[in-house]
Amino acid sequence: MRVLEDFSLSNFSTIGIGGKSRYFTKVKNEDDMRRAFDFSNKKKIPFFVLGKGSNIVFDDKGFFGLIIKNEIDFLRIDKNRVEVGSGFSLQKLSRMVSKKNLSGLEFAGGIPATVGGAVYMNASSNNMEISSYLEEIRFLTIDGKIEIFKKKDLFFGYRYCSIKKKRGAIISLVFLFKNSFKVEKRLNKFLEKKKKMQPIYEKSAGCVFKNPKNNIAAKLIEGCGLKGKIIGDAKISNVHANFIVNSNNASSKDVLDLISLIVEEVKKKYEVELEKEIIYVPYV
Repeated sequence: MRVLEDFSLSNFSTIGIGGKSRYFTKVKNEDDMRRAFDFSNKKKIPFFVLGKGSNIVFDDKGFFGLIIKNEIDFLRIDKNRVEVGSGFSLQKLSRMVSKKNLSGLEFAGGIPATVGGAVYMNASSNNMEISSYLEEIRFLTIDGKIEIFKKKDLFFGYRYCSIKKKRGAIISLVFLFKNSFKVEKRLNKFLEKKKKMQPIYEKSAGCVFKNPKNNIAAKLIEGCGLKGKIIGDAKISNVHANFIVNSNNASSKDVLDLISLIVEEVKKKYEVELEKEIIYVPYV
């Protein structure tokens, strides 16, 4: 395991924002992850396990700790049983299983995430969620112990998995998908819809807010007349109001100020408190 110092983070989040991390390393397997945790413990510094960075905003100052880039990306497919490393690309997996007419990940075609990250936040779209086909999680604690969680051991909700309460990292996952027909056709249909409705060709961190109960965050934001609003180089997307895009060289402050404005305006007009979906990673 190689540890780098003063490593720029802006290229490791899809919104393209972030200063330098004090330490940075890539892990390829369980032993690497264990060594990364040991490094963090010995240095007495915080760590952050990073997947594709698709819902992350790093601070402009960077991160005063260890960023662990998860590249545990093995894959084993046995009929409809799929065992996969937590750092495997969700988009790639959705395409591969769909070609085998295994249904369950059609919704994930345009999500630039790792499989582990998707389960960590229980990614969902088009009335499908990734936890529906999850069987098992292999989890490494910060003191180097392995814990196996069956789906029944965990609680899943909207953008939530109770594994978040544990300190450590998901190493691998097992899914049981269902056999179906025309799976790849459905995946392509969902992907085309996403291309039309989301700014997938611009730098963003995905949906900024969770949808409130019985409501849609984008409609509330648009109803406040905020579509296209700009602070610095951060802009509320003209394509989808629940996306903030980095139009040039936005800072984390630009994004956070825009988020605060949205929360304030929606609360004022609709008396609804929006809850963030994106993750802001502070310097310390």
